[in-house]
Amino acid sequence: GQTLASGMVMDQSTEVTSSLTPGAPQKYATRMEVEVYQKPTALKPGAAALEIGFHRFTAEMTMGGQKVPLPGIEDLKKIRLSLQIGERGQMSEAALQNPDELSEQARQLAGSMAKSMTQNAMVFPEKPVEVGESWSADQEVPAQIPGAAELRMQVKSTYRLAAVETVRGLSCARITTEIKLVLHGKAE
Repeated sequence: GQTLASGMVMDQSTEVTSSLTPGAPQKYATRMEVEVYQKPTALKPGAAALEIGFHRFTAEMTMGGQKVPLPGIEDLKKIRLSLQIGERGQMSEAALQNPDELSEQARQLAGSMAKSMTQNAMVFPEKPVEVGESWSADQEVPAQIPGAAELRMQVKSTYRLAAVETVRGLSCARITTEIKLVLHGKAE
């Protein structure tokens, strides 16, 4: 199939609350700028298998206003992932295709990225939306945190079509995302 190349700037804010630490939410912010390619490897009714890679990848993360180092970030443009994608953008079965070409830190980041893509990927609305309108998706996923047993995470993602802009002569959607995570579990 034909390879699609695109650019994306993603600003994401996340607030995590937990029954393990009531009243103490953690706030995270991430900014990524990527030039990504997507190449279909198989088509099925309602889904496609893709190879995804990066021509350029930069990222910054803060937690509680403090910058978090991201070792291995420079290797991320070497990543090649395979995944399944549904009609509304739901992603599943993300897997790293080239682990031997990456540093250990980049492999760990790629593993986290693959997991994040399947758990936190943007889901498009079921019907067309106008600028200013929102839609949401809910998901519950298992989570692993040392010192906690039976931990699960409820994820509520709310998306808003903020604007439709022209970028390099193409019509582009500016979509804002708010993700709320609630952790449930018991301390060990």
